[in-house]
Amino acid sequence: MTQSAPLSLLATAPDCSAASAAVKSTQRQLTVMLVVICCAAVCLQLPYTVLYLLNADKDSLWPDHYHHLHANIFLAMKVTRALYNGTVSVRLYRQAVRAHCGR
Repeated sequence: MTQSAPLSLLATAPDCSAASAAVKSTQRQLTVMLVVICCAAVCLQLPYTVLYLLNADKDSLWPDHYHHLHANIFLAMKVTRALYNGTVSVRLYRQAVRAHCGR
């Protein structure tokens, strides 16, 4: 009598580790993207916010440098706002181009 190899009656489970690794990788990428976007938004808005706060308290902080300081703060606020608007417009343009190419 010849012996045959024992047959396994247990069904092999599908490989779930690859699917869970892909989900974890996607979640990690989305988390990193969200953190980067939040940091970029804070960095872009921070100079304007600081200048806004300085402009609000300029009389109490520097009472003797009235005219010259007001002009410098006003100019800095305008330049900062122009840079902020420029970066936002470039970002929106890039998103529009990416969405158009993706469709």
